[in-house]
Amino acid sequence: MIKKLLRLFVALWYNEGRPHPITILDAWRIAMHFPFGAFGAWLIGNNPTQGTIYVVIFLAYELMEDWREIDRSFKDIMGFALGFGILSIFI
Repeated sequence: MIKKLLRLFVALWYNEGRPHPITILDAWRIAMHFPFGAFGAWLIGNNPTQGTIYVVIFLAYELMEDWREIDRSFKDIMGFALGFGILSIFI
């Protein structure tokens, strides 16, 4: 099932017009950030102010990390967004 979800996002990864293949490292990065997104969704459900602050700080951190190191942190944000979205559906 996770493999199917990852394939849905292949269209987002382009390298000079060609799809960027998903590697094992990419899958681990997405899976590693999934719980952080799920926690953000749960936190927004329980305390919207703290949850919003948590999400904004996480996204700011990831964007600053990519700005300084250019490590393609959109993969991390994608894992966060998947966790956030999936848990939001079930809450």
